[in-house]
Amino acid sequence: MWPIGQAAQRRGRAGAAQPEGPERFSAPGFVALEPVFSSQVQSGHFVLGINAVGLQVRRPNTGELVIDTLFAFDPDSTTLRLALPIGMLKPVEPFAMRLALQDDTLLLFAGTKTLQLRQGPPGTNAVDSIPVIYEGPGKDIAQLTIEPGDTVLTWGDSTQFDVEALDSGGARVPRFYVSWSASDTTAGRFDAFGKLRAPYTRGVIRLSALAINGVTAAAHVTFIPRPTLLLLAGTDSAPAPVGQAVPLVARVVAADGLGVLGLPVRFRAVTPGGAVRDTVVISDSLGRAATELVVGDTLGSYAYDVRVDTLPPVRRTLRALDRVIRDEVEAKRAARAPQGEATAPRSAAAEKSGPGPVALTLTLGAIMLAGIGVIIALRYLAGAP
Repeated sequence: MWPIGQAAQRRGRAGAAQPEGPERFSAPGFVALEPVFSSQVQSGHFVLGINAVGLQVRRPNTGELVIDTLFAFDPDSTTLRLALPIGMLKPVEPFAMRLALQDDTLLLFAGTKTLQLRQGPPGTNAVDSIPVIYEGPGKDIAQLTIEPGDTVLTWGDSTQFDVEALDSGGARVPRFYVSWSASDTTAGRFDAFGKLRAPYTRGVIRLSALAINGVTAAAHVTFIPRPTLLLLAGTDSAPAPVGQAVPLVARVVAADGLGVLGLPVRFRAVTPGGAVRDTVVISDSLGRAATELVVGDTLGSYAYDVRVDTLPPVRRTLRALDRVIRDEVEAKRAARAPQGEATAPRSAAAEKSGPGPVALTLTLGAIMLAGIGVIIALRYLAGAP
């Protein structure tokens, strides 16, 4: 294990001084190595933690340290290309190699192997592999959790994923190693630090985290476009009985005409006395978000705003009527409906007015009397006795 801060001085020792006499180096050889991980690590294409690679080379018969060096490594990379010259005493000579993979000063993986090297320029010796085993912390992990879990990500945006680990007793494991993988690496750019950037196309990928002892966790990410339109079902200024709730469905739509999943749709009562059952509703796979608008206990108009993302709010207005008037309005609509269509039953008030269709004209007026606002509802029934 080598501290990363000593990398520069270690690089200066990437070769021993030439001995005097008959053992003087005849020509150098170059070594090319790659680590081989266990299956628990190989399944992940995006590996967190490794940011330094160390190499020690010794002559096995004497134990002489020929190379002792450390190289900084970008965790978001997949290869590290180096040409390390080794002073050789013979055209073919054995060397004991120790490869170490670290997270700063913390040793994660290490492996040793004796290789036969030939003198010659870079490329003379083929790339050889060294199996490495995990020697770091976190081998007792019992549970992994990915945060955030299943989520949505807007095109072009990025988010940071983290992993929390617990041991068999439920205690948090502070330091551990995981491998990251994605079901489709072309759909979203997922780097070694756990950051994912959404592509400019709809889709869903599965992210997986794999601990060194085989414990796994997964989360799904849905890529969504930015919304361009917010639609409200129904008509504006619809009548509603005082104190009652009226359902409202909003739909979030993108430029491709399809709904947008997973966005918080916010509902707000603007007029005092009005209310909303659920103020924040997450849009479903069709882009829909449903709630109920509650009108106040007094007659009049009630306004409600609906908002999503950065789109301008859309307003919905309801007209609060007393219950008797509401029944008569429904009866009037039923009387005007074409024959053969289902009609609503007549209200008790309409039954009292006598037989025959009921023609209803509703006038709402306001009279100010002694500084007190009074709302008067006048009803005129044609054909009433």
